[in-house]
Amino acid sequence: EVFLFLCKNQNVTILFSTHITSDLDKCANNIIYIKEGKIINSSSKDDFLKTHNDTNLENIMINIEKVKYEDIKL
Repeated sequence: EVFLFLCKNQNVTILFSTHITSDLDKCANNIIYIKEGKIINSSSKDDFLKTHNDTNLENIMINIEKVKYEDIKL
């Protein structure tokens, strides 16, 4: 609630790092997706959802992070 208040009423930008997609749904206007230290995607939340043809951030993150068994190095 504090983040939302600051963003809406105080005209500030907050860099918020999380793996909790429900938090992103509540407060993010833009999403920067970083994997292994590299920016994979940087866009508005709406564009991010359109790019991945889904309306659920959790589904998108699960699909992006799928790892094939063969790719796991033991």
